[in-house]
Amino acid sequence: MATPDDVLMEPRRMRLTSLDTWRGLVIFLMVLDHVRDFFNRGALTSTPTEAGHTTLLLYLTRWVTHLCAPTFLFLAGVGIRLQYEKHGPTWNLSRFLAMRGLWLVFLDLVVISTLLSFGRVFFFIQVLYATGMSMLVLSALVWLRPRFVLVLGGAIVLLAPLAIRPLLHATGAPLLFRTFTVLPGPLPAGSGIVLYPFVPWLGVMCLGFGYGHIFRLPPPIRDRILAWTAASLLALFALLRGINGYGDLSPWKAGHTPLLNSESFMDVTKYPASPDYVLATLGISLLLFLGLERLRGPFIRILTTFGRTPLFTYITHFFVMHCLQIAVGLALGYPLRIFQSYIANASAAMFSGTVPEVERLGWGFPLWGTYIVWLLVVALVYPLSRWFEGVKQNRQDWWLRYL
Repeated sequence: MATPDDVLMEPRRMRLTSLDTWRGLVIFLMVLDHVRDFFNRGALTSTPTEAGHTTLLLYLTRWVTHLCAPTFLFLAGVGIRLQYEKHGPTWNLSRFLAMRGLWLVFLDLVVISTLLSFGRVFFFIQVLYATGMSMLVLSALVWLRPRFVLVLGGAIVLLAPLAIRPLLHATGAPLLFRTFTVLPGPLPAGSGIVLYPFVPWLGVMCLGFGYGHIFRLPPPIRDRILAWTAASLLALFALLRGINGYGDLSPWKAGHTPLLNSESFMDVTKYPASPDYVLATLGISLLLFLGLERLRGPFIRILTTFGRTPLFTYITHFFVMHCLQIAVGLALGYPLRIFQSYIANASAAMFSGTVPEVERLGWGFPLWGTYIVWLLVVALVYPLSRWFEGVKQNRQDWWLRYL
């Protein structure tokens, strides 16, 4: 009779487990980024990757979390490709992608926006919206050849900045179209903000779909291809960034020290996802995968659990984090109102050019305190994710596919 270890050592299963672990790592880092937004002093009024106006540790803390969204979207594409590999394009696959895409958009508009802003209607449109809209488009693209989808994904990533130019001075309906597709911005009447216009992220998901079959190859061949791919992405990033023109909306500037030069060079634009940003983050993330799957131990088990319950963990961590912020804030004597609609009020203040009330009142911990809260949130969320992992393993209910 096979033991659990025997099952995990079967090559194909081991590769799929390593994808879960990879996804879990970026969830682990994602929690750090969101905890920093909610608990770090000055998080709402400063730019932690602005060279000359940050500390090295704060810069690295923010930059490493840049890896999260591109890896999520890339892995979503890989997962769709692995389903495609079983049966080819089918109406069931296409219908599932369309339904799941709509479900993710709904979750972002209703559930996540509520968890981020207790007590005020405010649409905080971010990665679930971008993922859902990309899945909707991919539900049609799965009928095309994967190689074509791969090329299309690369074209979208590299050419997305061109789509912004004719819409830069848009007003009315074209402005709203621009906000949801290519360039982030506020929604009318202070009703929300779009941080993840979906078109650049569609390109990343298409790359994952077109590339996903690589993860089915024997490990030596797969790893060699991944290493060459990572090196090529980083080389192209260095070339585009070195030209200092087209690849990013924020050109880098020479500083007085090598450190300032490096910080400015790597300060790539996430909102919207620029070609430089996607190339750098995916290249580094692929290298992390190559190192990650060689590790073992309890920490890897935690990451794998997060990676097997990504949507559940994503939703749960927002609830735990926001409730913890309110509890800690009240215990320290801060008024409840500044935490109830934390993101909504902060966004409104920043768009008006004022300092959010939560910052004026001195809320927030230094970076070391933020790291402690991060580990606390992980410790609180992990048992819930572990429980849900067991539910998914022991039950086959159709609705579990949507969580």
